[in-house]
Amino acid sequence: MGGAGVASSTGLTAVYYNPAGLLSGSSTGLRLSLAPSYSDYQKVADAFSRATDISTFLTDNFSSELAAKGNLNALFGLKYNKIGLSVMALPLGNYAADTLASDQTIFIEKGAFALQAKAAYSIRYDYVLTLGRTFSLPILPANVDAGVNLKSINALYGTFAPAALATSAPYTTGTGNGTAFDLGLRTNLEVPILGSAAVGVTMRDLAGQINYTRKQKTYYLNNLTGTVTTSADSDLVDKAVTLDSVTVIGITGQLGTINLGLAADLELDKAGTITHLGLEYPLLSGLILARAGVISGPTTSKTTYGAKFNLPIFSLGAAGIIDNNDKSATAWTFDIGLGD
Repeated sequence: MGGAGVASSTGLTAVYYNPAGLLSGSSTGLRLSLAPSYSDYQKVADAFSRATDISTFLTDNFSSELAAKGNLNALFGLKYNKIGLSVMALPLGNYAADTLASDQTIFIEKGAFALQAKAAYSIRYDYVLTLGRTFSLPILPANVDAGVNLKSINALYGTFAPAALATSAPYTTGTGNGTAFDLGLRTNLEVPILGSAAVGVTMRDLAGQINYTRKQKTYYLNNLTGTVTTSADSDLVDKAVTLDSVTVIGITGQLGTINLGLAADLELDKAGTITHLGLEYPLLSGLILARAGVISGPTTSKTTYGAKFNLPIFSLGAAGIIDNNDKSATAWTFDIGLGD
């Protein structure tokens, strides 16, 4: 659906998009979502497995030319009544305490017969308690769902970026923890063309901050022998990073005459405006929902396609994401839900 979910997502799927959506759907639920993206699966897997052992990785791959990158989004959650408990894995992006070689979850770039690799890893884990309440306002025709995500954040990163012919370079790591919260509202309104439509608004990462403990060691690179030696770890000054809040407005509805579902989100942050547009069409009496969408912004251009299968006991969704700015990156999302 082009990443449009502020108004269209319900149940545990809504924890990321809009916590108010948790109040819709069944009273209990279990959900697992996974969205990896990568340019070379095997290289990314190797980089992940040795992310904290740069010297072994470099010496084992001394003769190889490497270029790989990847991101990870994941969610596991449980819902009971108006309470949700979830764990989300997200790219850390620009919220490390040091400048990273890349803001990808994992990144490696190295020439053949050289030890001067650029490498970085970074990820953020949010432990989320979602609470919701429904209330009425005299000025609105329908009840309003309100939700809040209370988030405990854990983050980690490492970066290594020597110059082309450098014989030594620092490897900097950081581990952090912090807090933030999200607020969301969702209700139904009569909208021309769409008829009864759901509308929502959410503000993410409010009052967010991550406090980092940082370390650094120096790697000494010898291209003649293909060997790497290291210094001992040294402690760096602790550092706090403030998260930028993001506001997103969304709407979803259906063109009744052709049974076509529409969803749109407008995402507003300091980097600019990102538009999410999605379409959904039911097949086989709603057993299958075919989906497509686009994401566009100042530096973003993506196309999505996929389907959701509504089976008697559970639902299963899958989607592909094409990055129009980087055709080498492959991205997939997988989603399974029970009773939600």
